[in-house]
Amino acid sequence: LLTIKQTGGYIGYVGKFREPNRIVQIDDRTAINLFLNGLSDMEMKREILRKKTNDLNSAIEGFLEWELREKTSIAKKQDENRSKAKTCGFCGRGPHQVEGCWFKHPEKRPKPNNLNKQIFAMLEKMVVGDNQTHNGSEHLNE
Repeated sequence: LLTIKQTGGYIGYVGKFREPNRIVQIDDRTAINLFLNGLSDMEMKREILRKKTNDLNSAIEGFLEWELREKTSIAKKQDENRSKAKTCGFCGRGPHQVEGCWFKHPEKRPKPNNLNKQIFAMLEKMVVGDNQTHNGSEHLNE
């Protein structure tokens, strides 16, 4: 119990901590202190200590609440960042900024290279050749 540290998420740490605690049977205050000492985030420790938990289950609940709050705040920030980057103020399309908009700055549009032209020409030949093959096979079936 003394060496268990949080390295991943909630479920892994609580599982690693509860199993030895179930076998060793220590008092709640010691279990809470050991649990808190193993946490990786100092803010999380402070938050749980502020609640003045009396038993291990309360400390674990505080840990779960903290993790849920953190995950939702991170998700909100990511959503905000995505929505900011979605549309260009000039053309209304996205995801790009006005500075990189090809409609406002056509010179910034990447030039097609010869390799792309060759690939498209080959694909076009394949499609045309495929259509001719299908048309010829229809005549055979008649």
